[in-house]
Amino acid sequence: MRFSESPGTIVENPFLILLFREGQTWRLLARVRVTAGPKGEPLAGQSVVVTIQKVADSRV
Repeated sequence: MRFSESPGTIVENPFLILLFREGQTWRLLARVRVTAGPKGEPLAGQSVVVTIQKVADSRV
């Protein structure tokens, strides 16, 4: 993973996407606002939006 934003930059919609199987295949999407800290390091926001979707084709 690489994060190379200038200090103070806000990245609105980064996603973490996970696929998992429990009988069927599911996709979990987690979205969080990320701000670049004083040294350009990523700092996660205080809220996370999580969505879970059933994947139609289990060969994904």
